[in-house]
Amino acid sequence: MHVTDVTNASRTMLMDLETLDWDDELLDMFGVPRRMLPEIRPSSEPRCYGYTLKDGPLGAEVPLTAALGDQQAAMVGQVCVYAGLRPLLSGESDDTSRLSREHAVVSPAPGLVTVAGGKYTTYRVMARDAVDAAVQHLPHQVPPSCTESTPLVGADGWQATWHRRERLATDSGLHVARVEHLLRRYGSLVHDVLALVADRPDLGEPLTGAPSYLRVEAYYAAAAEGALHLDDILTRRTRISIETRDRGTGAAQEIASLVAPVLGWDDDQVVREVDHYRKRVAAELDSQTQPDDRSADAARLGAPDVRLRGAVQGRSAK
Repeated sequence: MHVTDVTNASRTMLMDLETLDWDDELLDMFGVPRRMLPEIRPSSEPRCYGYTLKDGPLGAEVPLTAALGDQQAAMVGQVCVYAGLRPLLSGESDDTSRLSREHAVVSPAPGLVTVAGGKYTTYRVMARDAVDAAVQHLPHQVPPSCTESTPLVGADGWQATWHRRERLATDSGLHVARVEHLLRRYGSLVHDVLALVADRPDLGEPLTGAPSYLRVEAYYAAAAEGALHLDDILTRRTRISIETRDRGTGAAQEIASLVAPVLGWDDDQVVREVDHYRKRVAAELDSQTQPDDRSADAARLGAPDVRLRGAVQGRSAK
């Protein structure tokens, strides 16, 4: 099931307000493939969208008849349900939906600046405000923040590179859908990724346990994105841990063996990395069966942290 509601879809400016469907002319103009977009459905309707998995978190096939989400979900849709914690500032309302998701910057002690609240989509504003607060204590003047005009890594030249995606696909031997996936992940840095594939064609193959990703993405994470451990790659450089049914355990061995030469791992370290990741996943699954937060935290912390033994070794190897 891949759906979004009308109100979210309208925020993309790619929806036809008369038909309440994606506007093919606008999609073509902006180079947005229709196949990547969710189906637009009413926020709530008697007709069932689909069912939850019988062996999933709810333990039954629960009918889904509503699709609600923040505007960030407009072009992604509601594909799954994820439970977690929101870093909200305290307020008078007990309803978290009524609490502000703005952030606050405070300096509780000289030389210490703390940011509370906020959300991922405003991280640059949060960083700017924190730095502005910190530099107030410096003995010299600091230029104003330039984060608003500083492109993200890979943003320079992205649009021109996107328009050349079919040529890139032809030159690299990859399907154009694969190139589009890489462009959305790396932007104009896709040339660096494709250069690795040109040198080692095996990196252009899909990961066996996570076929939505290419082997080069795991390799690049270790070679150019600062990943030091297997869980860095599976949970932070990629989304394999939340996009595969087994949470990435099926891809763990392949990725660990692939990046071992890059990170200087011997066979014993490869075994430790894979074992740690699988125990981490098992601990997470166990935590989700616990009756309260305290028990869940204890279960989740049951997996040892591989960084306590291997971080120094991995960093020095780089």
